Amino acid sequence: MEGVEPIRFWHPMRVRYRDVDRQDIVYFGAYLDFFSQGIYEYFGALGVPLSETEPSGEFDCVFRRVEVDYLGSAQLDDTVRVGVRCVRMGRSSMEFLTVAVRAGDDGHLARGRLVMVNHERHAGRSKPIPEWIRARVMAFEGDLE
Repeated sequence: MEGVEPIRFWHPMRVRYRDVDRQDIVYFGAYLDFFSQGIYEYFGALGVPLSETEPSGEFDCVFRRVEVDYLGSAQLDDTVRVGVRCVRMGRSSMEFLTVAVRAGDDGHLARGRLVMVNHERHAGRSKPIPEWIRARVMAFEGDLE
């Protein structure tokens, strides 16, 4: 699969009824749900429990930027494999490369770049990524920009 070789984390997802539009293909916005869920699962696999770090405010990220290229179509009940790779980590932000491929034939469906920023929920400003999270991502991904 061209362009996805460096991705080491993959999460399978089944296309649900609510993901499909009147054209009987996955609605474009559903890919953002797939990518968001993939990132959530990525952190879980690294031992970063977002269900705990978000409510505590320790690591509570919001999406700052999202780019998606649509390359193919998935249908109801297809299994989509979502690949996630952190490609850059700044003081308070992380950039992810994401890809969705159809399981079985690895047909490219969509690819994205998403930037998340750790923030103070009620203050409306960014804050540094905790060192223990930074270390886990670096240990998994290796060198980042």
